[in-house]
Amino acid sequence: MTGEPVKKSSKNGTIEVLRFFFAICIVGVHLNGVSDLGYFKFGHYGVEFFFIVTGLLMAQSIERHLSDMQGDYAKSAFDMVLKKVKRIYPYVIYVTIVVIAFYALRYREYNPLDAVMDAVNLLPYMFFANMAGMGADTPMYLGIMWYLSAMFLGMLILAPIYIRFNSYAKRILFPLMGVFILGFMNLTVHTITLTTEAPWGLPMGMLRAIGEMAIGAVCYSVAMWLRRHYDLTILGKVVILLAEILCFVLLVIYINGDRFYDSSSTVFFLFAVLVTLVYSDITWNIECGKVASFLGNISLPLYLTHMIIILSFPLWFGGGWFYGREPEAFVIIIAFAVVSYLIVEYLFPRLKPARKLFVKGPE
Repeated sequence: MTGEPVKKSSKNGTIEVLRFFFAICIVGVHLNGVSDLGYFKFGHYGVEFFFIVTGLLMAQSIERHLSDMQGDYAKSAFDMVLKKVKRIYPYVIYVTIVVIAFYALRYREYNPLDAVMDAVNLLPYMFFANMAGMGADTPMYLGIMWYLSAMFLGMLILAPIYIRFNSYAKRILFPLMGVFILGFMNLTVHTITLTTEAPWGLPMGMLRAIGEMAIGAVCYSVAMWLRRHYDLTILGKVVILLAEILCFVLLVIYINGDRFYDSSSTVFFLFAVLVTLVYSDITWNIECGKVASFLGNISLPLYLTHMIIILSFPLWFGGGWFYGREPEAFVIIIAFAVVSYLIVEYLFPRLKPARKLFVKGPE
């Protein structure tokens, strides 16, 4: 008797592994500030990868359900973003609880009144409003929520346009929008990697998200075009694979700062080419088995939780704790991310029956 056929994962295994790698790069750039790590000096470029992939997956989701979405494109876009928020929000709640326990109370020397006021000041960040210019000073905000805010607000802007003006958006509007926004940032502030800076009253991270996610949606269209039109020979696949490897190697060189010429637009171009070629699936990719899928899954908790360790350990164990302990720091940060993933994905769902204490079930 044969078993049921194993369903092939819809995820791209190479993309999932790259998620983990570029999340590590982001951890590395923050660890550089408190240690002698010396690597990932420009690891903040990992955010470019995540914005491009977010735009790509947004376009993919819309294309798969386009006929159903065009009836009420505004509601369809809102529902799509809300679904993503619901998927991520348990991590936001978890991180907030852990920040209070590990960092904020210790930072405030266990003053309950200050901790309460800090929690109140955190509310705009909990609703992802900080990239709209809202928010207040609080040690509970670790500086990482800007990404989620920019991502969700950017999707709410881009998704309705993509649904309503599908052909025009992906062929003309989004390519021009992305290029002009990122070009404007590059010409005026000489980089596209700003976050909460707001020289004109608009956080630059918001522009960064919109421009890069728009290009990510274009990358999806190009990747699908390549997939439809090119059935490569072995030699052709080798050439494309070498191009992917070259893009990755150049990105690693830029991120480590060994041969760095302040060229954020060049780095972004390399990311766009890499993601497009990998997602086109016209050459060999890493199989999305359990390992690749797991690495992709823990990239989000790794991003959201690493600053808790980086900020908490100096408070608990002394300001110079990370110096000379960089390998141990990575192990602790990754282990904490794995534990966080297991708690949110497997423990939180078991707490759902507790909702009955507050919310009545259906009649």
